[in-house]
Amino acid sequence: MRQTTGIIILEGLTGLVLLVGLGLGLIAWRLMSGPTDLAFVKSEIEAAMTEARDGKPVEIDKVSLRWQEGVNEFQVFAEGLEFYSAESEQVASAQSAIIDVHAVSLMRGKIRLKEMQVTGSELTIRREQDGTIIVAGEEIPPVRPVQFHEATSPVQYVEQSILNVVETIAQSSALDDLRRIRLDDFRINLQDVPLQIDWTLETAELDLIRAGSEVEIEFKGLAAGSGAPDRVAMELSFSPDGREFSSFARLEGARVFELPFLKPYAEMITGEMTADLEVSFGVRPQGIDALALDLTTDGGRVVIAGETELELGRNDFALIFDLDANDLMIDGREINAGPVTGTGTLNIFDFVDLIETGFANPTQLMLDASELGLDLRPSFESAFELTNVNLDGEWNFQSSELSFTEFAFNMENARVSSAGRIYLAEEMVHEEDLPFGVELNANVSGALSVSTVLEYWPVNLGAGAREWLIENLHQGSVYEADLKLDIEPQSLRQGYLSNENLQVDFLFRDGQFSFLSDMPPIVEGEGSARLNGNSFSLDLERAMFSGWTLTRGVVNIPYFMPKGEDLYIEADGYGDISQVLRTISDSRLQLENDYGLPISDISGSGRASFTMRRPALSDVSYDDTRFRVAGEVTEGKFVNLINDMTLVTNAADISVSNDVIRISGYGELDEAPVEFEWSDRFREDGPERSRLKASGYVGPDLLNRFGIAVRTYMTGDALAEITASGPSAVDFQIVSVDLDLEETRLDIPELNWTKRRGDASSAQVSFRQDTGTNLTRVAFDAEDLKFRGNLALTEEGRLDQLIVDQFYLEDQLDLAGELRRTGPLALELVVSGPFMNAEPLTAGLFSGEGGALPIFGDVDFRAEIDRLRLRRGLEVDDADLHTVFSGPQLVQLDLSGEITGDDEFLLTVRDDGDGVRNLTAEVSNAGAMFEALMGEQFVQGGQLYMTGQLRSGDDPTNLDITVTNTRMVNAPLLTQILSLASLRGLADVMSGEGILFTSINIPLVIDETGYYSPGAKASGPALGMTAKGSILEGGSELSIDGVLVPSFGVNSALGGIPIIGDLFVSREGEGVFAMTYAVRGSLEEARIAVNPLSGILPGVLRRIFENPASEEVPVADAPDDAPAEPANP
Repeated sequence: MRQTTGIIILEGLTGLVLLVGLGLGLIAWRLMSGPTDLAFVKSEIEAAMTEARDGKPVEIDKVSLRWQEGVNEFQVFAEGLEFYSAESEQVASAQSAIIDVHAVSLMRGKIRLKEMQVTGSELTIRREQDGTIIVAGEEIPPVRPVQFHEATSPVQYVEQSILNVVETIAQSSALDDLRRIRLDDFRINLQDVPLQIDWTLETAELDLIRAGSEVEIEFKGLAAGSGAPDRVAMELSFSPDGREFSSFARLEGARVFELPFLKPYAEMITGEMTADLEVSFGVRPQGIDALALDLTTDGGRVVIAGETELELGRNDFALIFDLDANDLMIDGREINAGPVTGTGTLNIFDFVDLIETGFANPTQLMLDASELGLDLRPSFESAFELTNVNLDGEWNFQSSELSFTEFAFNMENARVSSAGRIYLAEEMVHEEDLPFGVELNANVSGALSVSTVLEYWPVNLGAGAREWLIENLHQGSVYEADLKLDIEPQSLRQGYLSNENLQVDFLFRDGQFSFLSDMPPIVEGEGSARLNGNSFSLDLERAMFSGWTLTRGVVNIPYFMPKGEDLYIEADGYGDISQVLRTISDSRLQLENDYGLPISDISGSGRASFTMRRPALSDVSYDDTRFRVAGEVTEGKFVNLINDMTLVTNAADISVSNDVIRISGYGELDEAPVEFEWSDRFREDGPERSRLKASGYVGPDLLNRFGIAVRTYMTGDALAEITASGPSAVDFQIVSVDLDLEETRLDIPELNWTKRRGDASSAQVSFRQDTGTNLTRVAFDAEDLKFRGNLALTEEGRLDQLIVDQFYLEDQLDLAGELRRTGPLALELVVSGPFMNAEPLTAGLFSGEGGALPIFGDVDFRAEIDRLRLRRGLEVDDADLHTVFSGPQLVQLDLSGEITGDDEFLLTVRDDGDGVRNLTAEVSNAGAMFEALMGEQFVQGGQLYMTGQLRSGDDPTNLDITVTNTRMVNAPLLTQILSLASLRGLADVMSGEGILFTSINIPLVIDETGYYSPGAKASGPALGMTAKGSILEGGSELSIDGVLVPSFGVNSALGGIPIIGDLFVSREGEGVFAMTYAVRGSLEEARIAVNPLSGILPGVLRRIFENPASEEVPVADAPDDAPAEPANP
């Protein structure tokens, strides 16, 4: 039969009680025997005691009758008592004894013991290996079966052992008259061979009292010896007639693990524990009626299998066996044993059947505990504090399995109910194997705090899940939880649980959950979750995050193990955009501090979705954490987005991720409706980190804010596409604006150019601001105007460089070139191209404006032009132009080229340093130049030379023009004058081969009102002529007077003779015979008058018929209403 530690202890305690208690009582009875004759008191007493001991001798040294003052009565006092065995060996002794005999028997001459008090005795109680009990030499035959393991059951063995002793006592004749036996200060040698007990009981006291048919025995004494307790006490009560027996025994200060009968089990269980043991039981003829064992400890420790150590505090247990109910109840009135504390009762049903079958059959268990604490640290973080614990189950000793239909308890405000089984592993093949397995289904009614759940989660069970939740789940309540547990001993061979091993479904509220250590937690969370052995998922129904209201959320951890697998988080919510951006910025991202993102400039309300992926570890780098926020913004505003402009939107999309923040949608950029997208790759370093795209119809004011100065030229809105980028959100260094100008009107008076609404045109302007320089790229396309170029400005906003790839203005320009700054106030412009109209320059030179242009600073201009137009009709091919301006004034001009083929053209202007600019011009074919200027060929050939001084301030421009060897052909005005002068032949020649002039000299004065000539002259073989006058107001006022000299060579010959020449020729360029003429009106409608009488008068007389007005030409400060016309001749 299999013997357990509990059964061995039961055997030892039972034997100890029987040997000490029953043996002491039997000693008193065995010392007394049948009647003694009073005549021989000493010998009769010795004989009575010897007879009672079945002939084993008893010797008394002295017997006397004494008066005892304490009780005021005579007492029989025996001294020097010795007890012998059948072999005449002394087995016990006593110093003295007080004997009370039966009075009636004494009168009859017999001594029958009624009461005896013995002092200073010594005896030996011994149980042999075969079960024989020897008390002071008296043998009690062994019961059959003689060994515990030979009995039908342990209960049968105990019953038969006790009944055997009761039967022996009941048969003693001494019980007929015995009333009381008292033993004081005696010594007992207690020996039990099977249990290896060899104890000595010192200063023992025994009191046996008989009342009617009941016998009561009280015993106490100090114990010594190997494994002995400090003190032994017992109470026995039996009825010899009814063969009934009850006993109570107490071992005080028993060193449990030093008890000899436990030494064979030292390898299994050992330790240090001092306990008070109390055993009580009752016996009837049918067997044991009741059995109880009380155990009280004040501390100690227990070591199981040499490994597991349990610390003990104060414990108070009672084991009560009810044979009628066949139940064993273990009443833990106070429990503090290792991990278990509290109070409770454990009922084991059908206990006799369990013992008698050798634990072969399962046994029913029921546990009820009002309070139960389980301290399983470090396997659990905290100790369990359970109340109202109920267990209804079955323990199978064969399979070492506990199955239960109910295991329920209260924890905090929740009731946990479960059903399942727990079993021990048959063997542990791998070191990772568990010593047990669990199958469990449980549910929770009521609420548990998150901290409680995590505290009662086994530390090494799903450690990855537990650690992650401890770090990130801060508070909340769990309720309506369902648990499924199926853990086999081999479940941890892979190092972690699988999802099939564990499943917990629960609801939660008031949850507080962190997903990044440097961001505020999600609070006030409500929803549901599922925890598996190696995964976790959470569905959030509502919560708050950084002032945002979350309407949905998901946390998914597909794998806790292997460690470092990614977890996924999703959430939807709404709230203040600036608040959530501030939260993100204040995290490890530091969007504002480290990256300059102006969080305070962004505001609005919105809805957003959040997703995050990161390893399920406690310390995760930023690069390993991937997140994204995507949503919609309403009533949004971005102040000072670009160039101090504010973007306002009622419908925009926003997204934020590890690398970029992006806002896109529709809004107003400085009140201009636009579609926009702004993004900032805040973790990048570079000129294009922050980007802005916007498109819409914009007005001139907004374009001016971008540095495109079109307010003066543009009317209406243009469709614009704006892109900008820069190293930070507040520093856009690259700006590009694409404009569709079809719906706008453009007026550029400087170019005398207009684009009407509806005419297609476009422009592209881009700005780039690098260190120290602002670069602008400009492209403009219209049907008659095109421009491509790059503009560079200094940090102060001054022009530094202009590169023109193309500048085309129909009939005005077609150039490319470069303008660069050569000094603080100096620029150099170098251009080239197919065509340039220089009329604005020459108009200033020759119209009296002195070449003043709207130029500031010093400008050096160089040009190589295929066709250079000086005036309408006058173009210079392969022109090489070099001009220098000082402020608006021209100080140098060098122009060379060709006119109509190979005819050379030279023009030079120089400033002499005194504010006077000298002009020199040379044309190899004057006729070609005049044809180009006038559009008609009225001059053929000839060379033109021109010198003079250009206007400066209030001074006019003075020019001297000389043309040599040229012919005048088809000159309408001159032809009309010749015809009126009756010079028909010359007029005919004018219409044919032309009139040859060998020299033409024209002094010319130019101011702001027009052209003045004080006296021009021309001479040739056939004709000479003079002219003076003015052409004012652009040709609308014409006034010229002059003289015609036919046959100029002969007619003017006398002019070289002194005195005679003055009389007959009068002036240089005239002749002896000449005619005067006058031209009035305008160039469009000239009136010509010729005086024929002047033709037959010599020079002096001819002057009488000329215009009497002054020959001096009016100067520049003449009245604005122009000089007076000369009188008609």
